[in-house]
Amino acid sequence: MTNKIFAGPAGSIPVLVEGIVADAFTAGQLLERTVDTGITKLATTAKASTTFGNETLIAKEVPSTLGGHIDTPWEVNNTGESIAPATGDFIWLSIAAGQNFIKKGMAIASNGDGDFKIGATDGTEQIFAFNRDIINVTAAQTLVLCRVA
Repeated sequence: MTNKIFAGPAGSIPVLVEGIVADAFTAGQLLERTVDTGITKLATTAKASTTFGNETLIAKEVPSTLGGHIDTPWEVNNTGESIAPATGDFIWLSIAAGQNFIKKGMAIASNGDGDFKIGATDGTEQIFAFNRDIINVTAAQTLVLCRVA
């Protein structure tokens, strides 16, 4: 199990985006950023995979200095952190239950609840990443290593 969401490449520094936590999200989930009266807020996205143009913001782990761990949810109304990964970065994504990655390089899209799912490659879904692990995901919010599209 990993203890950090961002996995590289070596020497790269991810872009961090901070905001007030609007709902309790966990590391690896897809977030959306809103601005309300000049205050940036972060929340799990409810946008379906067929909604294109979504910003790629991935929830960062709660730092151990704040008593967190890789599976600790960010607390509502506190300041939370997300990562805006660049194309080609490696990152651990929170995958919905029931996704069977039978080979590396399968497309990954939004599940519409903050988690990710196997995406359609026919142009009907926005693809965020490609898996790097072969795994049958049986439990929701399982972290899978992926390369950002």
